[in-house]
Amino acid sequence: MNREEWKSFWAGVAIFIVIVVVPYFCRRSKRIEIDKHTAYAVGVITKKTGSLKNGKHWHYKFMYKGKEYEEYRQTEEVYDVAIGDFYLVRFSYKEPDKSTILYEYKVRPEMAATLPDTFWTRLPKDIAEFRQKKIRF
Repeated sequence: MNREEWKSFWAGVAIFIVIVVVPYFCRRSKRIEIDKHTAYAVGVITKKTGSLKNGKHWHYKFMYKGKEYEEYRQTEEVYDVAIGDFYLVRFSYKEPDKSTILYEYKVRPEMAATLPDTFWTRLPKDIAEFRQKKIRF
């Protein structure tokens, strides 16, 4: 390979690292942090965004120790999600900005209204109904 081919090769490697490797390790770091310091709160869906390439993103917010946190998560078509719905949110109590909403655990609205800034260290199954993914053919 000549000098120009090597430059192109290394530029391609750098782009691959930025596009694929860095996001992978960011997601992995978030997942590890949540696994180490798991807590649960009630989150509410606030808006929907998305694109043809990335699908639907549902934005949500939750309260922890008097502070509001916002995040979003992509969803599959198999869940019926709507603005104003309440779900359990799994987050890191050490770094609450690292969270994920659990579409499988929809919180009953009457329960959510009474728990605006409550959190648990174990999954509070008594306030949510478990929803399995819908099978689509």
